[in-house]
Amino acid sequence: MNANKLRRILFSLAGVIIIGLAVGLMRIADLGTDSFSTFNLGLSGFFNIQFGTYMIFSNAIGLILVFFTARHLIGIGTAFNIVLVGYVSDFTVYLIDTYIGDISSFWLRLLVSAFGIIVLAFGAVVYIVAEQGVAPYDALPIIIEDKSNGRISFQTARVLSDILCIAIGFFFSATVGITTVIAAFFMGPIMQVFRTRLTAVMASLEENDRPEIENSHI
Repeated sequence: MNANKLRRILFSLAGVIIIGLAVGLMRIADLGTDSFSTFNLGLSGFFNIQFGTYMIFSNAIGLILVFFTARHLIGIGTAFNIVLVGYVSDFTVYLIDTYIGDISSFWLRLLVSAFGIIVLAFGAVVYIVAEQGVAPYDALPIIIEDKSNGRISFQTARVLSDILCIAIGFFFSATVGITTVIAAFFMGPIMQVFRTRLTAVMASLEENDRPEIENSHI
């Protein structure tokens, strides 16, 4: 395995862990979460199943669809996302509950929630820039756009899937609040800021490794 491949795998792993941390922070703030977490929190609560465990079940169903329709989108990053996001989130909630306790101040919860959104955007970009496979939920709008021959754009498919997830999560008593709204409307622009910079960083790192690879063949 060359250095570039290993670096991308580590980026993917780090991104997924950061995403899980961010979801945990938003759960602690209790002002809502991103759409897919809202969906899974609602159903995991309804079935009384640990969030991390339900995330694996939920993603596994989606993975079957991706496997038969867009197998090229599956990679080691897909596995990282399926297995780790929920459990890292659970662990984050456990640590904060155990060592800090409940956060009762609305302004502190708002601050934690805002920080969670920024961390989520950063983690998602690290994970995406690595290009080691995407989560089934992230693959869904790509599949819809492809299968509709472009009649349904990626953006439209993503918005519709987000709305559906939020509605289902809300129906099953998940918290839908200001964080949910902010994540829905501002995650994209925040991610774009990080993506521009991290893509340049990744390209620079790989460019620096190229002379070493070329010299190894001399």
